[in-house]
Order: sequence, then structure tokens, then C-alpha cells
Amino acid sequence: MRMLSYAQLSSWVDELRQELQSDEVADTLEAAERLVEQCGQQRDSSLDASVSTIAQGETLLQELRYWYYWM
Repeated sequence: MRMLSYAQLSSWVDELRQELQSDEVADTLEAAERLVEQCGQQRDSSLDASVSTIAQGETLLQELRYWYYWM
């Protein structure tokens, strides 16, 4: 699992938002298939980033609890 910093995650979200706001329209079947494939890849990337961010948050909470109880 790839760990993302806040800056990396924020930059990636901004880039994804710009891509999703694009007015790109497919004019052929092949172009439409490429756009569908890109959407699938973006979905997969979004899920991976979400899982990574959740895991990082859970790890941080565990560390904070450890320090709270043992300090």
C-alpha cells in the first residue's frame, strides 16, 4: 500500500477534480472505450487513496493512544 502525504493527496484530488470537470466528449467507439477505461482507473486510484488514507489515520490514532496511555 502506497502511503501518501497530505500534500500529495491534496494535489491528486485537485488533479482528479480538473479531469472530471473536463468537457471531453468521445466521438468514436474507441474514444468512448478509452474514457470508460480512464474512469475505471480513476475509480481504482480513488479507492486505493481512500484505503491508504484510512490506514494512515488508524495508525496515527493508535500511536496517539499509545502515547496518551503510556506517557
